[in-house]
Amino acid sequence: RQVKVIDLELNKQYCFGVLEDYLIKFGEYVRHIHYNEEEFEHRSRKCDYPPTQNLLIAKHCHNLTGYFVDTADIHDESHLHVLNINKLNLETLHILGGCWRYNSTSTTPALALPCLKELKWHLDFPSDESLVTMVEAAPNLQLLSLSSNPYCHNHFEEEVILAVGRACPNLRTFSCKELHIGPYESVFKVFFASCRNIVNLDLSMHYQLRDNDLIEALSELTDLHSLDLRGCCRLTDLTLQFLVQRFFPTLQLLHLDHSVDPDYHEWYVDKKDNLVAIEQERLGGYTIAGIASLRAQCPQLHSFHYLVGVDMRVQYQPSIQDYQIATIVQMYNTSESLLPMVIEHCHQMQILVFSCDRSTGWRAWLTVDQLMLLAAHSPQLRVIVSECGRDGNEVDYSSVVKAFPKILFTSNMEVLEKLLCVV
Repeated sequence: RQVKVIDLELNKQYCFGVLEDYLIKFGEYVRHIHYNEEEFEHRSRKCDYPPTQNLLIAKHCHNLTGYFVDTADIHDESHLHVLNINKLNLETLHILGGCWRYNSTSTTPALALPCLKELKWHLDFPSDESLVTMVEAAPNLQLLSLSSNPYCHNHFEEEVILAVGRACPNLRTFSCKELHIGPYESVFKVFFASCRNIVNLDLSMHYQLRDNDLIEALSELTDLHSLDLRGCCRLTDLTLQFLVQRFFPTLQLLHLDHSVDPDYHEWYVDKKDNLVAIEQERLGGYTIAGIASLRAQCPQLHSFHYLVGVDMRVQYQPSIQDYQIATIVQMYNTSESLLPMVIEHCHQMQILVFSCDRSTGWRAWLTVDQLMLLAAHSPQLRVIVSECGRDGNEVDYSSVVKAFPKILFTSNMEVLEKLLCVV
């Protein structure tokens, strides 16, 4: 019988014999392979990656169209054998971990991936030249999503990212969250001059990006459809005016937010040798008038979101006008002073989010009466994302769900990610 295995999820702690028996029978029918995501969230545990697993895949899976590989614990070239065996079919490739290098004793043929259309890579070292090797092997690449640990590496070296741009003339979708294009976005314009066909762009968390740099770079593009600028805290209405002038016939999706430069503190040592932080003046920010003008002149902009975080612990609280233009409100605590602000001013709110602190598992909880009141005063509210906390203080919102049947209640944060997805 003809069988097609659409998706196969593997676990590092697998039984070798069982996997081998399975792939002997069904390997030629497997189309996409990925690994258990929970393992990748705990990579610090250093679970040894069995090199024989990729050798089995290379031996028995010759018709893969999608492949997800973690290179963290691989010390051979088994994953390269998988790519070469499947080079004529492979369309999507997701890589987690460091780049590999060909050594002088390598017996692996030169990499060629003529059918690869989508590459997502979480890099350990964004300036590794193996990234250039990969994109040069994929001349028909249309989607490129790059990320790294921003606390270790927050920008590409100029020669690497420019070589990537030259190798991707057919690129349609590009994402580099928290990865600056050269130190201080120094080669932004040159990079986009090499990739003029980009229509979907995610530049979230480029907090060094300023209006003039972005405007000059985007002037190289002609047909932008979607743009994510969340976390680009230095941008102002000048950027919005440019987007109207340049892309009003094509721009369909735009994501903005109220954000603050993570380096907004200036540090000095006082007379008692204490390290003291001085808050700097907030740079950037959009106005109600600027956003209203953008939306009025871009009628085809069917997906627009402006995110505001409600948190008493941070400086530079959102202004009343930030609340008034917010379509997404993310609540980190339920201060008596902040909740009335949300109820009174967030009349455009479409999505309400209660998310957990990743380190503590703590999250804010409204009472049933508070959430009832908030929902009653939010005529456009359609989604409430209420992530399950680990603090044991769960609140039963079933009565709210019953009272507002048109509002989608979910605990799955992926719903929010999909709603905001550009790449």
